[in-house]
Amino acid sequence: MKNRFLNLFIVLFLTSFSSLQANQGGNDNFGYMWTTSLVSPKTDFNWTDIKDGSALFFGAIDDQVSTAVALPFTFNFYGSPKNQVYISANGWISFKDPGVTTDPQPDNVTLPSASAQDSMMAVYWDNLSGTSSQAANVYVKTLGTAPYRRFVIQWDLPNITNSIEFQVILYETTNLFKFQYGKIDLATDPGASATIGIQATSTEALQYAANTGFSVDNYFAILWTGKRVNGTDASIAPTSGNVNETVKFTYTFDNINPAGTDQMGKLDRFAIATPFVADPVVSQIKINSGIAAIQNSSSAPTDRGYATWSIVGDSLVIQTATMEAIDSLVVSFYQDLPASVSTGNAYVSSVDAVLDSSSIQLANNLGWSVDVTGASEPVDYYEFSPTTDQVTTAGTGVAYTVTARDRFGNAVTNSDSIIFSASGSSSATFSPSSRLAFNNSSTV
Repeated sequence: MKNRFLNLFIVLFLTSFSSLQANQGGNDNFGYMWTTSLVSPKTDFNWTDIKDGSALFFGAIDDQVSTAVALPFTFNFYGSPKNQVYISANGWISFKDPGVTTDPQPDNVTLPSASAQDSMMAVYWDNLSGTSSQAANVYVKTLGTAPYRRFVIQWDLPNITNSIEFQVILYETTNLFKFQYGKIDLATDPGASATIGIQATSTEALQYAANTGFSVDNYFAILWTGKRVNGTDASIAPTSGNVNETVKFTYTFDNINPAGTDQMGKLDRFAIATPFVADPVVSQIKINSGIAAIQNSSSAPTDRGYATWSIVGDSLVIQTATMEAIDSLVVSFYQDLPASVSTGNAYVSSVDAVLDSSSIQLANNLGWSVDVTGASEPVDYYEFSPTTDQVTTAGTGVAYTVTARDRFGNAVTNSDSIIFSASGSSSATFSPSSRLAFNNSSTV
């Protein structure tokens, strides 16, 4: 159906937000899924208007297809790297040259279909149009800085009563992408004659909606991601430390195994159970080998290139922006070891992507246990208790405890002896002798 955005007769229909699709779905063979901004777990709607970007068309908008538009970064779609895109005025893009400058299939069809373009994103595929007097156009713009740039394509078809504006955002590095819908006049029954989805070939596609009224709404988003992660390896270094020692550990998550979406972001939450009482303090986090800006916070960051860490119960929890970890995450932290010797202290870990369809998974143990050895700091000083002057009656005694401590104030085992002596004119008797042996204890 031809949906002209000028001089339309509008019939109002009342609807509710509940008419929208479910908030998650996806079942294509490659491993894509979608999440909307409807209810939790949900993606965010974060609109940046780019009408100050580059306009693609001139004059009235009606079935044009752009020539190749160069991408500012390589983008992987269905497992293949893409460096340019072709954009239709009818609300779709293709990474494959359609070989025409006029849309050969302006009316939408359901996906998959041989009538649809291969390597296609149908952001809001409908037979759209707009006049030059309405300043209707399609715009492109690159936002952000490498390696987390965003390439935005925005369709803007204004009308006094029947406007529509929507975007697709391609994310550098993670290869995620998002469809966003800004102002859509509800009188147009948005989605009733449109197709929204993605297609690799005429036999492989993932459709969000087709000819479904109110499948999108004002200020609405659909994020496309990988569906699940099958496994992750975890290891810690070093694997031993001395009693009472402050050790810098490096914990590595790698070999993140997807269902096939090798180039896509996969994980965004990592939990490491710490076997010792002292809380760890994080000094550095690397995401995909890049050093992240870090903050001690229980909230997940929204900007890419950032990570937060927090202590939840006995676990150290690391969070990134949505599915930012593609192949690895490495966290460095300091932790105080206890005063007693022990072996096999396991730093068990789990991983998760908050939006994907898989549950929290235990990582694969490639060596996450730490031994606490007997070597310790040397004795730095002795502490007497009580520490205040004592008064006693002749013939009675005063009990003292002497503790050997290291430079950090920790009690340490001691094989030496201490010799008591009295000074001044007073007399003192030490029992059982003036030499007291610690005998590999920290106190006497």
